[in-house]
Amino acid sequence: MDRHGTIAKYKAIEITDDLGNEYHVEGNGGTGDRLQNFKWSATIGKIDEKATKLYIHPTIIFSLGEGKGHEEHKIETMEINLQ
Repeated sequence: MDRHGTIAKYKAIEITDDLGNEYHVEGNGGTGDRLQNFKWSATIGKIDEKATKLYIHPTIIFSLGEGKGHEEHKIETMEINLQ
């Protein structure tokens, strides 16, 4: 349990483009300690050739323990210029 009283933290990512396409994000796994340092990667399929920007919408999910629910915290959307 960390200083927030949480048991575990999970990351969720949604990726969209400037054309409105949504991309499936496949987690590849990663490593980290229980407090705050995580390194992990994910893969998406082919990006639409007409897209000029990708938008990454990250969310951190804090587990409050078995049967106690969770909290979701959205992080600022990141924009990647593909041109």
